[in-house]
Amino acid sequence: MSFSTPLARTHLEHALTEGSLRTTIIIRIALMLGIVFFYSAVVLIYALPLHKHSGALNEEALTLLSMVHAVFAAGAVFVALFLSQRVLRKDLLEKACSGKTPEEAAQLIINLHRVSTIVMIVPLEGGAFFGGVICMLAVTQGMMSENPLYWLNAWSAAVLVLAGVLTFPTRERILARLEGAMMGG
Repeated sequence: MSFSTPLARTHLEHALTEGSLRTTIIIRIALMLGIVFFYSAVVLIYALPLHKHSGALNEEALTLLSMVHAVFAAGAVFVALFLSQRVLRKDLLEKACSGKTPEEAAQLIINLHRVSTIVMIVPLEGGAFFGGVICMLAVTQGMMSENPLYWLNAWSAAVLVLAGVLTFPTRERILARLEGAMMGG
């Protein structure tokens, strides 16, 4: 490794304990389940024969909210990727680990990885909840049956779940990502 602190993969392997890995996995699952449960409630309310068009919210307002959601959620994707990569930049890791023993540095890097995974998911979750609120409004206002295109606001939830699954924290993925970050990749 080209990292300035004499840190080997074995230091990272020892710092990434089963408990630490389990905590990271639980955080990831909890963040993903929040949005899954919310959209489940939206679908359940949609399935109930209660929605009638009340006229409280017009179609133009819901369309405008959908457009704002598209911009907001797309921005959230870029923010999530930027922040997640920024936390694990080589120069920042070297600065944070300077003067620490390899064991302390490895523990710090494992903790920064957890922060990196959280800052990747949270902006995506914000966009997904925004889309979910629009879906909920369309359902409760009776507009979803008239215009099922409002379900497209759920794309941000699909992005969250897909990102959560594709980057799910396994021991080997974490170690590989950290090695790459320490080499500047």
